[in-house]
Amino acid sequence: PQNSFSGHANGASSALLHQTIKKVGADIVALKFTTAISALMVLTTALEKEATLAREDFSVLLTLLAPFAPHLAEELWSTSKFKGSVHQAPWPAYDETKTREETVTMVVQINGKVRGNFQTARGTAEAEAFSQAEKLPAGIVWLSDKTITKRFFVKDRLVSFVTS
Repeated sequence: PQNSFSGHANGASSALLHQTIKKVGADIVALKFTTAISALMVLTTALEKEATLAREDFSVLLTLLAPFAPHLAEELWSTSKFKGSVHQAPWPAYDETKTREETVTMVVQINGKVRGNFQTARGTAEAEAFSQAEKLPAGIVWLSDKTITKRFFVKDRLVSFVTS
């Protein structure tokens, strides 16, 4: 599907956009051009999946692309009717608060082996994390007839069970 411009950015794409601005800026300074281009590809793929694209998000994408594909970025800038040249546009700033993901993937270990994972909100309490892990299909299979002797919890990363 072809994207249309809108005035509002999606929350998920907004977080990815700010992460990309931060990464590309840091990678250019560190001369890590391939990882900067990779981050732009990830952003482009995510933005392609959106039904609408905020015009300012597109201008940011073009500004980030300009050091790597100057002629293409300038042509897209011109055909999108942005003023001036993409090479004279200010480098986009990112909001540090928007670079953090609100969800995390928790890994579930049972007797030292990874048995699954689940998505949860950042900062989920220990009791809630253990509850979610026990409800996973792997948790039900591996914990159903065993006694849990120890539990380990690493915030926003890991839930581990030791059984006997």
